[in-house]
Amino acid sequence: MILVSAIYDIVTADSAARQYNRARGLRVSDVRVAPTIGGTQGNQVGLTVEVGL
Repeated sequence: MILVSAIYDIVTADSAARQYNRARGLRVSDVRVAPTIGGTQGNQVGLTVEVGL
């Protein structure tokens, strides 16, 4: 259940953030989310978020 909830949050985060910002008059021109793999042995997984204003 926790995994499903986390996946749902990740999938809907973009539209939720855009809706929140639009309601408050904030504008962000470009948002990119990309998975990353790193660490000395390639054993760390994460997300990179790039925001263009």
